[in-house]
Amino acid sequence: MKMLAVPATVLALWAVNAQAATNDDIAKRLEPVGKVCVQGEECKGMDVVASAGGGGAQSPDDIIAKHCSACHG
Repeated sequence: MKMLAVPATVLALWAVNAQAATNDDIAKRLEPVGKVCVQGEECKGMDVVASAGGGGAQSPDDIIAKHCSACHG
């Protein structure tokens, strides 16, 4: 009977250790890829720089002539 107790104990300890590592791995894989940075909240590692505008104001006809007329000419 003692011959079976030692391998059974070793197997049980190994299984518990393997399951714990597996749960940690699963939790790590299920973490979100990115984090949302909401305006007004401090976000770690995010240096936000305001970009300059795209130029002067355009009329709707100018925008349509520039973009829509390429396909819908």
